[in-house]
Amino acid sequence: MVDSTDSRRAKLVAEFGEAGADGHSITEARQVPLSRASPPITPIRGSGYSFTPTRRVIDAPDWDFWRHLPDVEIWQACALSLNLEPDKFEWSGDSWLLGPGDHGPSIESTSFRDSDEEASFYKRVKLLCANLFRREHFSAPILNMGKSFKSRAKLPEVAAWAAGIGWSLPDAFPAPAAPSAIKPRATAQASADPSPTDSPMPVETSANKGKGAQPKKDVTPARLRIQQEATEVWIRWLANGGNPTVYAIRDEVAKWCSDNQVKLRGGVCPKAGTLRNTVLGAGHWTPPTLSREKAKAHVAQVARQGVAQVARDDD
Repeated sequence: MVDSTDSRRAKLVAEFGEAGADGHSITEARQVPLSRASPPITPIRGSGYSFTPTRRVIDAPDWDFWRHLPDVEIWQACALSLNLEPDKFEWSGDSWLLGPGDHGPSIESTSFRDSDEEASFYKRVKLLCANLFRREHFSAPILNMGKSFKSRAKLPEVAAWAAGIGWSLPDAFPAPAAPSAIKPRATAQASADPSPTDSPMPVETSANKGKGAQPKKDVTPARLRIQQEATEVWIRWLANGGNPTVYAIRDEVAKWCSDNQVKLRGGVCPKAGTLRNTVLGAGHWTPPTLSREKAKAHVAQVARQGVAQVARDDD
């Protein structure tokens, strides 16, 4: 027979007394005490981790150094235009994550006074790179085909161009170049005395090769001769179904220079990289714009002229 509640209580009282074993009444012992622990922690809600870079004190440029350089890199010119010292810039260690390609400079935000100045720097780099080939403002620059922001320009020419588009420049920035001091490459080259290495070079042709005849002399300066040969190579690629680029034809043109001993200033035959950057690159040479059909017709005409020349020499 199951004991009733009262009988069980009577047994407990008989064994422990009315106060119970722990000093509390039997009635109190049946009550569950409230927890004294702190209430549960409420999670903090938000959009994630945020970081505001600590801006450092920005040094003014060493103008006694920069104004005496004949040319500077594009990103350096833009930093100077904002009165920033390029040598104090901190380059980002994560720029390699962008992969290959011309992505522009990757500078730490702490190199600038504020985010507006940082944004202005990158805009100026893009603008200057895009206008570097305008010969009414800039003489022939030193190009970097892989990273355009590392191409080089003259600070006085940058100052003259920047004034025309409303850039504000520091007072210590070099004075703008006079328009008469900026000459297109073709004009400057035509007016200059030819150097010994740009003098006429003997050219061996299929007509006199192996016949003991004296090679004919080409009176065209070496640079123009190279560009003329590059034009012919470009057209031959088109006629044969290819898609020519300066990068694609540079090795073939370099071999032609070596075979014919065509030399630039310095007395050496130009390598493929030199041709790409200083002779055939943008701003130096314009590739021919022919359809594939016209390219085939041109190659056929050159071949006929070559055959006729050989026949005349044999006579």
